[in-house]
Amino acid sequence: MTKVTKAGQIPALPFLRRMVRQAILLRMVGDSRRTLRRNRKALSTTTFADLFPTLGSWHRLRVRGRLIAVEKIEPRHRISPFQDVAEEFLPDQQVEIILLDAAGRPASARHPARTDRFGYFEALLTLHQPVSQRTIFTVRTLVGDRMLPGTAECFVLPAKDRGPVLVSDVDKTYLESTIRSPRDIVRMLARPGETRRPLPGMPALTAGLTRWPEGIPLVFLSGTPFFFKRSLEDRFCRDGLKLAGLFLRPPSPPIEERFSTAELARFLDSLHHQFGFKVLTILQLLADLPDNVELLLWGDNNQHDPHVYGTISGWLDGTLSAGQVLDLAQRYQILPAQFNSLNAMLATPQRGQSVRLMTIRDVTRQPAPYPEELANRATYYETVPELVAILAESGLRSP
Repeated sequence: MTKVTKAGQIPALPFLRRMVRQAILLRMVGDSRRTLRRNRKALSTTTFADLFPTLGSWHRLRVRGRLIAVEKIEPRHRISPFQDVAEEFLPDQQVEIILLDAAGRPASARHPARTDRFGYFEALLTLHQPVSQRTIFTVRTLVGDRMLPGTAECFVLPAKDRGPVLVSDVDKTYLESTIRSPRDIVRMLARPGETRRPLPGMPALTAGLTRWPEGIPLVFLSGTPFFFKRSLEDRFCRDGLKLAGLFLRPPSPPIEERFSTAELARFLDSLHHQFGFKVLTILQLLADLPDNVELLLWGDNNQHDPHVYGTISGWLDGTLSAGQVLDLAQRYQILPAQFNSLNAMLATPQRGQSVRLMTIRDVTRQPAPYPEELANRATYYETVPELVAILAESGLRSP
């Protein structure tokens, strides 16, 4: 007998409604991509390197980006997430990455890289020589001897730099957010970055703390889907922020030209499981940073930020063993490939790095229960003035 709820609805109906909404999104994106490709048959296109900002040490600079084909290079404020996800990506392309100094001279050797099925690439570069102070280089991408349009900044910390480095969530921590379901993501696809609103007081606080080179390097780490990259960059630029790093949820499970409802359903569902993605990203970032560097971790308790940050803090100070971290990863539904990567990272020796302060914005007023081994290491707040006071007590003040 089919179970019926008090409202007279069959429990399967909400799932069916979600699938219909996801199918509509698939059709929208698929139709847009096919239309773009039909139009481009008669038009010349430009290969554009959409690069991410990079933060690391002189001998470990992890450059990331993707190749896309565009009719013309649009300013970021004109690009909506819908346009971003509909761009024609260029898979299986051989490129070379190089770093240039302020005078435009090569600061590294050319490093080969190949794009994956979504046009993304990653390369680990080394400078020709160490730096004695915080220095910015420019990332460029080449195909043969042709330098592609598209640049990003590479922030290099000297070996003795102890930070701290700020790793912050985006939605509900820096930006106001109403994303609660796949439907909300669909609605936001057409919204450019200028329509997103930061929490009152956050732009001034963050910009003051992270002013380069004397300030705190700023890295945003969010489970927001990858196709919000350029619209978010526009928002941060409007707020006067200088990003040293930006990490968004990558396109996994695969999203192909012929989208399937099941694939997108899995991807949208995976957005609620942030633990594996965020823990791995922070550990990878730490591997690229100098020894003994400190982290500031900002997040909220809408999902798993307290658990992610607690795990990182416990691992770095020795409270959690590698086995306990892996147990937590399984508890929070980490993907098998992520589990294998995490296991490998935990086998590397620690290098004196630590978490200086962990702040969590209380947006639920019902903190998620903590496993006993994690303990609650976070300092909670609700408003930006409360966060300012917490930072001041720790000796961190915005000029």
